[in-house]
Amino acid sequence: MKIDLSGVTPSRMTVIKSAVRWALDRDDARCASILASLPQLPWSVKRAVEIPAEAEMLKYEQATSALPIGRRELALLPLRMGLRASEVTGLQRRAVQRAAEHGELVVLRKGGKEAKLPASHCVELFSGLLETVKLQANSTFGTVRGSAWSTAGEILSSGLPISQYHALRSLVRSTGKQAGLEGLRPHKLRHAFATRMMKKGAPLSVVQWMLGHADVKTTLLYVHPSAEDAVKYL
Repeated sequence: MKIDLSGVTPSRMTVIKSAVRWALDRDDARCASILASLPQLPWSVKRAVEIPAEAEMLKYEQATSALPIGRRELALLPLRMGLRASEVTGLQRRAVQRAAEHGELVVLRKGGKEAKLPASHCVELFSGLLETVKLQANSTFGTVRGSAWSTAGEILSSGLPISQYHALRSLVRSTGKQAGLEGLRPHKLRHAFATRMMKKGAPLSVVQWMLGHADVKTTLLYVHPSAEDAVKYL
């Protein structure tokens, strides 16, 4: 009997073998030869997300102090608030004003849902954003500083939202490089934020809410216990 196994993944092969073994338990001799003919497919290695250690995050935070006002605050928000890059660049001025004055940030999540997040620990960041102005393109003199911004991404780029998104990624990457961290992205800062909350003892449901995840299974991918965390329970 010839079996076409093209395109079969290692996980699917495991299911097939389990089905054959189930049949073998029912004394079907033909299944033995089928099982013997099934190849052992190699598993692809799933690399763990490399999250900067706390000491590295402190270096990153220190590196942001050399950034101009506005850029420093934007570079820190993914780490301090756990916001997505698009959520940072899409922050409305009125939302930042409220966060600076009342310690509550209204952010637009995926799917167009609004969330009210505690922001009293980041009041100085939001105040700093309000003190800067948007970046305006000038065809004669190049890029110059302009008037008040309406969305935070305008501090980084006068282009479309996608340009502002990439400008934030570039800012985080270059700041991380200054701190000795290669390949740093806003998304990794979200992971670091979630891991910080977990290490402080925050329930997983609270971390999920802060990150804006619909499913707690997604949140589990963002918290990264270390060997040191496990040792105290051994």
